[in-house]
Amino acid sequence: MTDTRIPKKEYFLQRLQDAIAKYDQGKQIYYLMRYKQQVELEAEAAQKLIDELSYKAAPVKRGELKKKEFVFSFHGGGWNSVYAKTRRGAEKLMREQYGDMNPVEGSCHTVTPEQYNRLLAAFN
Repeated sequence: MTDTRIPKKEYFLQRLQDAIAKYDQGKQIYYLMRYKQQVELEAEAAQKLIDELSYKAAPVKRGELKKKEFVFSFHGGGWNSVYAKTRRGAEKLMREQYGDMNPVEGSCHTVTPEQYNRLLAAFN
């Protein structure tokens, strides 16, 4: 003989609560997975930004500096140039090579090709 009794109301309520809990857990897991993916993407983007900024801020090795032409002027008129890696080095060369010719301290600077051509044009 089969049992034809109707289950009690509490049984249905418990089953409904279990189903809701499982649904909520699944929903929470879904949102946690999406949040995790978003955090990973943001972390990856942040790491790329950190790498880029640290590359830009990395100190330049002295061996990598190229020599540039620095132009300076003399008291009483005239100018000349020296090749050096830094402005400090150019000023040192200026004092060593042209110190007896009275160069203007602090006048040492780099020039663009157009500015250099204008300086040369003054001789014509």
